[in-house]
Amino acid sequence: MLICVYGEDGYRASQKVAQLKDSFREKFSGGVNLSEFDAKAPVGEILSAIRSGGLLSPKRMVVVSGLIERVKTAEVKVWAAALCETDTDAIIVLHEMLSAKEVEGQPLGKALKDARDRHDYAFEKLSSRDLERWIVHEFGELGAKIDRKALQNLIASVGDNTWQMAGEMRKLAAYAGSETITSAMVEMLVHGNFEGKIFDFIDAVSQKNTRKAVRLLERERAAGSADGYLGQMLLRQVRLLLGARSLLDQNPSIQKADVAKELGIHPFVAQKSVTQARNFKLEDLIRAHDLLFDFDQKTKQGVDPGLAVERVMVEMLKSWDLPSLADG
Repeated sequence: MLICVYGEDGYRASQKVAQLKDSFREKFSGGVNLSEFDAKAPVGEILSAIRSGGLLSPKRMVVVSGLIERVKTAEVKVWAAALCETDTDAIIVLHEMLSAKEVEGQPLGKALKDARDRHDYAFEKLSSRDLERWIVHEFGELGAKIDRKALQNLIASVGDNTWQMAGEMRKLAAYAGSETITSAMVEMLVHGNFEGKIFDFIDAVSQKNTRKAVRLLERERAAGSADGYLGQMLLRQVRLLLGARSLLDQNPSIQKADVAKELGIHPFVAQKSVTQARNFKLEDLIRAHDLLFDFDQKTKQGVDPGLAVERVMVEMLKSWDLPSLADG
């Protein structure tokens, strides 16, 4: 049996692999014939485990991570033969951090496309609705509950990064105990990524609150966020605001569900984007987008990303024609 587990959602794919291993251990003699390899391991060791029958158990499981991605065209025949011609007592699990399209595009992925007794588990990025369901389910597994507003705030802070989300959920569940998780708990305990704090940053810049904007930027740098990432998040947010502003100009009473669908974002993020977009003129957002895009291109040509992010912030503070607020 050949089992392929892959997808852009690496956390849920890893959960599936762990579940497969646990099921094997439970069913077959505590898993004494379970072998795990990284694709960088010696080829002979991996092939030997795949081909060798078990001594203490008729069944054996071999888990190999990253093999489809690493196998070159010249090596495909050897690996395809080993994986497709194993005896019925072998359960081979290939774990890949690739999307379905990427798996299909790899030489070994193509060779294994029609493998006999192949089973696939693809874990792509969750849709907005499915992400909510998954979070509620995972909290249930942890013996915890979360209220609706807290759920929306959690998603806005963390986004669809299920690796980070899982860690934040464990932290929240441990803190809340038997209590329902609230927005106050999320705000106190969750350090979201910059994507989650981008609305605060844009608000600070639009209000010409230089001190707050600099403080938010430096806080993210101190937390380990790279300047290239910060620049990308700023560019993405301005594009979202451009989209929201354009939709508002077409239909001032547009609903958040329609904005979410048009822009491909979570309804909660859509609501915040629409609210924020109302504060901007379309021409200001276009100017900010052009500025960010220009600096994005320059960083790819060797300009220091840190200087680029700071220059963009300064130019946005200068150019956005909005009333100033007192620094705070």
